[in-house]
Amino acid sequence: MNLANIEVKILGLGGSMRQPSHTLTVLNMALDAAGQSGAVTELIDLRELKLPLYFDTRRLEDFPDPEYIRQYLDKFKEADGFIFCAPTYHGTPSASFKNALDFLEFLPRRPNLYLTGKVGGLLAVASGTTGGPTCLTSLIYNARALRLLVAPGSTHVSPTKRVFDQAGQLTDEKLALQVAELGAEVTRLARLLKAERAL
Repeated sequence: MNLANIEVKILGLGGSMRQPSHTLTVLNMALDAAGQSGAVTELIDLRELKLPLYFDTRRLEDFPDPEYIRQYLDKFKEADGFIFCAPTYHGTPSASFKNALDFLEFLPRRPNLYLTGKVGGLLAVASGTTGGPTCLTSLIYNARALRLLVAPGSTHVSPTKRVFDQAGQLTDEKLALQVAELGAEVTRLARLLKAERAL
């Protein structure tokens, strides 16, 4: 089986409420690399997401506009791999990012739980020197709870004031390469896992 012929879809989730968003820039860089590796990509920009606040005591039908939530969940069902890119607030992913993940509780549990058998590349973006690593650690726990295989190249980008220029572009070549390599890695692993599922 030629893995290069296996079509995979990579879904990106992230961004921040700021404009321009360094987090969204980094996520787009990773998705671009996934696309260059042959993946079909789709972006979910948190700034444009219209999810209500998640309550674990409510059924999906109890939320406003449940059809919108179903369409959101369908994107995760259809994707073969994911790139999660979270802005860091007080050392952990932002509330808007975590809220978006919390709605994945409504994903099917059978025959597989949540996102079992799929891969996730994780990126944390922070303005300070200490928040990025702790945010990335939180993302790893989130991904594991969703039963994702965490891509080894997952990393953090910080401090943003030193590595982004005034136009909002990532200027650190080493970090830019790491982000691009993660996008390619997620695509490669998604193909491997999809091929395994097809056996």
